Amino acid sequence: MKICKGNNNSSLVGIMFSSKVIFASFRTLKIKGMYKTKNNIFFSGCFRNSDERIFAVTGKNKKIDIFDVKNHCLLRSLWGHENPVYSLCFSIENSKIISGGNDSYVKLWDIPLEKCEDNIKNIDGPIRSVSYFLSHDKIFGTSSFNGKINLFDLRQKKKSFRLFSHGCPIEKFVFIKNEKEIISIGGNHIKIWNIFEKKLNFSLKMEKPVHNIGTIGSSGFFFNTLGQEIKYYDFYSSSSFTIYSFNKEITCFESFQKGFLVGFTDGKLCFKKNLTKKYDNLLISEEFCSRNIILIYNKKKKSFLPKKRIKKKFNAL
Repeated sequence: MKICKGNNNSSLVGIMFSSKVIFASFRTLKIKGMYKTKNNIFFSGCFRNSDERIFAVTGKNKKIDIFDVKNHCLLRSLWGHENPVYSLCFSIENSKIISGGNDSYVKLWDIPLEKCEDNIKNIDGPIRSVSYFLSHDKIFGTSSFNGKINLFDLRQKKKSFRLFSHGCPIEKFVFIKNEKEIISIGGNHIKIWNIFEKKLNFSLKMEKPVHNIGTIGSSGFFFNTLGQEIKYYDFYSSSSFTIYSFNKEITCFESFQKGFLVGFTDGKLCFKKNLTKKYDNLLISEEFCSRNIILIYNKKKKSFLPKKRIKKKFNAL
């Protein structure tokens, strides 16, 4: 399972399973649509920047599908990879996509023309994830299963200009909003790198493997390791502590304006809406709210419905 959210002002969320993506409104908790397949296994998906109607997905069948969530129709399919595609990302101006996968090539796609504009060989082997620089569509990065992060600038003759070594296979890496750093997670480590000085600014080693990382602010960030807890690391105190504890294994989570959407190993989801004022500000929340809600998907009503409220200890169904 994977949770995909749009931009900060979006209320739509995509919940990816192995062969389907469910789109739901985060405000109304209603199902807005579903995309299913019988001949593919999904690996990655994302919304187009500033446009929650368009969603792209990649998978085992070596192609990229772009579809209209609102009108429930497939817009385009992009073919070109020779092996499964593990990751993709829209450019800042939304007319291009980069993708990478098991064939060790990162491809730059022109969406309107439906063609591959550039094809760059990754010397470090199969690509685990790709990400665009936040304010420039000519700069992007890739991470590999051998723990290396490569940054590319398409304006240069030698396109690869930075190389960082995480030290183990990387689950995820993203450019931080200050546009000076990137953060990578993999194995038991979370690391923050300075792009321009090419040095390690921060390293955190946990006892268990790190799976996900959420909102990154000036004072800290949310993350989860293998297990049942969502944690917060505080830069000022140089320490991490548990924010939420569940009674089931967590596979993924995403932070939103009013709380967390959490996915579990049994395929169930929970919306956690119980924030103290201290962490409420980190999530750019609208209003302090204190309640616990467990959600369960109701097939007849096509909605994530509240199942139970708990005042003290929170237990997921």
